[in-house]
Amino acid sequence: MFKKVLLALALIVPMLATAQTVKIGYLNPDEVLKAMPEFKTVETNLADLSKKYEDQLQAMQNELKTKMDAYEKLGANEPQSIKERKAKDIEDLQTRMQQFYQTAQTEMQRKQQELAQPLHSKLQDAVDAVGKEGSFTVILYKDVMMYYATPAVDVTPLVRAKLGIK
Repeated sequence: MFKKVLLALALIVPMLATAQTVKIGYLNPDEVLKAMPEFKTVETNLADLSKKYEDQLQAMQNELKTKMDAYEKLGANEPQSIKERKAKDIEDLQTRMQQFYQTAQTEMQRKQQELAQPLHSKLQDAVDAVGKEGSFTVILYKDVMMYYATPAVDVTPLVRAKLGIK
């Protein structure tokens, strides 16, 4: 029993001697990103692109409505081939609209990532600098749910200052 206690102490004491002070910080990156001057430009560019896609989709919807109205007005005397052709035109337009919508969604996501990437890089550089200057062991995202944590430092103001944001 005594040998087990000595062995346990022999293993634990070196770990305690090498233990360092842990300094934890947390950050609200959304707050910092939204306060960056470049963020407004990114938002404006994305809103402009979104408006272009919405306008194009609206034009396609108007065209679809016109074609559907024309199809509904066809009389019983109309040849079947004309009815089939108009139905095919409507179906083709609906397919194109669906493809356009999917392409627009993909392009919006790609553009958002492309425009936001420099902001995220700039934020990461500032967080790295604050972490090194403040000797933080780790800086966490503020909204990560933890049931318990030792007191930590909010580094959001430090990162904002590093980026020159008031």
